[in-house]
Amino acid sequence: MIPPATPCTSTIPLDAFSYPVSWALPPLGWLKANMDAALSPSSCLASSGCVIRDCHGSWVLGWSTRFPGTCPFLCEVRAIRDGILRASVLGDNVLVASDCLDAVSAILRPIDPCGPFANIILECRALLQDSPHLKLVFEKRTTNRVADALAHYSVHDVSPAQGCFEWAFAPPFVVDLCTTDFVLACAPLSPDPPP
Repeated sequence: MIPPATPCTSTIPLDAFSYPVSWALPPLGWLKANMDAALSPSSCLASSGCVIRDCHGSWVLGWSTRFPGTCPFLCEVRAIRDGILRASVLGDNVLVASDCLDAVSAILRPIDPCGPFANIILECRALLQDSPHLKLVFEKRTTNRVADALAHYSVHDVSPAQGCFEWAFAPPFVVDLCTTDFVLACAPLSPDPPP
C-alpha cells in the first residue's frame, strides 16, 4: 500500500513534459544507474534490477536481486536503495534514476516520513547524504526498459533456487534494448517543422 498522500514539497518538477521519453546519456563525466522493481504476486516475490552505464552509453555493471515482497511502493524504494548502495562505492558522479515518482518524491521530500516505509526512506536519505556524488532523479518508465527487463528476469525467468545475478556485460536478453537506448540517445533532435 502506498503511504497516504502528503503535500509534495520536493524539487522534482511535476510537469510530465519536462522528462525525456527515451533513455538519455548522463552528462560528461557522470554515470547513470537506472533501477526498477518487478513483482510476482502469485509467488509473493519481487526483485530489483539495475544497470549502470557511462556517459558514452557503455555498460558498466548490471544486477538483479530477488526478495520476498508484495507491496509495489516498498519494492520500488528497495530498488532505489539497492541502486544507491551499489553506486555509492563506485566513487564516480552517478545519476540514480527511478521511474517511480512516488518513491523518488518520498525520498527527496524534506518532511519526515511516517508509517511502515519510514525506515527505508530514511535509510535512502542517509545514503544520499553520505554520498554527495550521487543524485536521485525521476525518469519516465520509457527510459527504464533495461532495468525493468533485469528485474523481471530475476523474478519471472529463473529457477526458484536462483535470485541474485550480476552482469559485467549486457546479458543477451537486454542487448537489443541497450542498442535501441544508445541509438535514441545519440540521435540528433529533429528540427522543428518549417512554419
